Amino acid sequence: MNDTTRRVPAELTERAKRRSMAIRWSDEPPTGWELYNPFRVVCFGTLDNVADWLTAAESPHR
Repeated sequence: MNDTTRRVPAELTERAKRRSMAIRWSDEPPTGWELYNPFRVVCFGTLDNVADWLTAAESPHR
């Protein structure tokens, strides 16, 4: 894993922590990244999907 690949999940993890969430890789279909809290998966797909969900959640105009 190169530095950029490590940095992106680390940055998203920090943003997710502000909302009491975390990200993880899922090996089960559909494979990809999951943004989750202790109760459920709230978003899955690419890291871009996770970043977009967090950006929308952080928006003051939601």
